[in-house]
Amino acid sequence: MAKQSGHNPSSVRINNRRMVLNEFREAKTLTVTEISQKIQLSKTTLWKIIDHFIEENLIINIGKAVATDDVGKKPELYKFNATYSYQISIAIYEHMVILAITDARSSIFYKEKVFLKENEELDKIIEIISAFIETWQNPENLPEERSNSILAGIAIASSGVIDSEQGNCFTASRFHSWPVLAPIKKMIEDRVELKAPFYIDNYNRYFAFAEKALGGFRDNANIVDIVTTNGGLGAGIIAENKIKRGPRFLTGEIGHMCLDPNHKEECHCGGHGCFEQLVSSDIILKKAEDGRTNHPKSSLYSDKTDREITMSDIFTGADTGDAWCMEILDEIINWFAIGIQNIILVFNPEVVIISGDYRTAGPYFRTNLSKRIEKQSLIRMPKNIRIEYSNFNEEGSILGASCYILHDYFNNRFEY
Repeated sequence: MAKQSGHNPSSVRINNRRMVLNEFREAKTLTVTEISQKIQLSKTTLWKIIDHFIEENLIINIGKAVATDDVGKKPELYKFNATYSYQISIAIYEHMVILAITDARSSIFYKEKVFLKENEELDKIIEIISAFIETWQNPENLPEERSNSILAGIAIASSGVIDSEQGNCFTASRFHSWPVLAPIKKMIEDRVELKAPFYIDNYNRYFAFAEKALGGFRDNANIVDIVTTNGGLGAGIIAENKIKRGPRFLTGEIGHMCLDPNHKEECHCGGHGCFEQLVSSDIILKKAEDGRTNHPKSSLYSDKTDREITMSDIFTGADTGDAWCMEILDEIINWFAIGIQNIILVFNPEVVIISGDYRTAGPYFRTNLSKRIEKQSLIRMPKNIRIEYSNFNEEGSILGASCYILHDYFNNRFEY
């Protein structure tokens, strides 16, 4: 049960308001009785706080709740106002830009996708982003029911090694056309006057933040979210409930851990045998296509002569006992196990989340990955690491960026 804190009436009042608002932000609906059962505040105090938040447009009365008995008085029912704020949330992936508007619960209510050519020039991407920001940071362009919403912030989830403090991209291995130390924030500011706080970070970190805020891992202080997208691989790492970046913002660039120094092909980063090279969906799909001659009885080919094989086909085949599909995945599982074991030895997370291309990999992949990790090293010590699949698709970084804006807004900028 939450307790009051503070050393003077003002700090106590602020803390009480913060606690109450947090309860509303986490619940769908609440009555005064339900709040009073969760936090040590009198109903009189709660009424005052709720009246204050109603005036601030943060809480709305939605009518009477269902009575607990036939003769009982129906209590007033309240909920957090999702239209209180909105956030501009943008993701730069290797193949597209997703541009979205989210509400105060980080639900997307408007979204666009712009597909990019390979190694797209940064100026073109900045042009797309700036135009979107310029349009949507004006509340007059919102739907009428959201016209009173405030703009809480603008966030970009970007590919590359991102300096989240200065707004620069040190390097982006999938965009060789970008300059070193690309000044993304300044390039946007040169095109449009920003009317709200601006945030930028690597999209993997925002994926992890989405998992922490929305994905069911709120009670886990230490998580690693491995994100595989279009051949790339990285991780968002949260340690002791905080995003880890490092002094050079390299934390989470696990895709470029060298797992096989003798690997012949060069990685996009210039190295050899990088984690992302060895588990790339391109490698799996090529191997599956090349196996048509030697494995004609595999379910991959028996009914798929008219279309390309997909990752889902391989995952399903392995789950249903197809020997060739299991063989394909076993090699990938081996590299994942080595990579994750290295992560465990450095960060020791409670849970490792698999996002992106492998989030639908199924029970065969997860079960055998967990077994392989236990046998990888320190075999006499059980790791007890949970391996979970993400529920988020490519929108995960959009949602995480929105959650991050709101986290900063209500914890550091909002005047209670």
